[in-house]
Amino acid sequence: MAFNYGNYFSILKTKSSASGHTPTTKLYSQLRHYLSTTTTTHSSDTPNTYVILISTGAFCPVHLQHIRLFDAARAHIHATLPNHYVVAGYISPSHDDYVRGKLEENHISATHRIAMANLAVAASEWVDVDAWEAMGVDYFVDFPSVAVELRKRVREAVLREGLQVDKERIAVWFLAGADLVVRAGGGFRRLARVGIKTVCAMRVAPEHGLISKDNFVDYLKGGFGPEWRNDIVLINEAPVVEEGGMGLSSTLVRKRLREGGDIDGLVEQQVAAYLKEHRILAL
Repeated sequence: MAFNYGNYFSILKTKSSASGHTPTTKLYSQLRHYLSTTTTTHSSDTPNTYVILISTGAFCPVHLQHIRLFDAARAHIHATLPNHYVVAGYISPSHDDYVRGKLEENHISATHRIAMANLAVAASEWVDVDAWEAMGVDYFVDFPSVAVELRKRVREAVLREGLQVDKERIAVWFLAGADLVVRAGGGFRRLARVGIKTVCAMRVAPEHGLISKDNFVDYLKGGFGPEWRNDIVLINEAPVVEEGGMGLSSTLVRKRLREGGDIDGLVEQQVAAYLKEHRILAL
């Protein structure tokens, strides 16, 4: 069955934007909802904080666990952090220069990666795709700079929209797995220094020395100090394990595509249709 381009482009046309690359329709809708339905709790003098999550990476291609992680992070924040409301989430595919160098012949162009990410979040009321990192600059930008740039643009966009909220109450938090925090600890300490928290999904990764949650907390204490909880929001990520014991990952999806295998249950149906229609990574 041919891919329905009409539906895809209609999704793009309905999105307002902060910069030509950062859609804001979902953000404005969610922010208006929480501004009108929530107040600071009587038990606290702390004003509400409106959180925007961002996750960068190759997304080559985007898969179901990427979306599930956003939902898990939002649920954890709402359940454990009073006066914090997640109003948006952004998937930010990395620049082609980075992905091509990392994956070589398994590289998928930014145009395709963004298109598939848009399909993957089309049904979400709050998760969207920020194309600035991949399309808004002519070079690779590291993830701390991407997060800082997003915070600047969305705060400016909210002010232009006339929403009655102090821009300092609009917070961008970075969403990542524990393995990335270990591999790129310096980048996350940079985020902490500029007031951007990391929402970190705990996952066991023996190749990076992560064998347990206690082991990872010891790493955080050493890297971020005894007050690491001021910078890191730690959540549990339920592992999704496929046949053969291989966790759900873009690597697994690419392997299946190369082998002509089945990717049902690994990616959204519309993403699977797009991959098939464009014969991406097909031999």
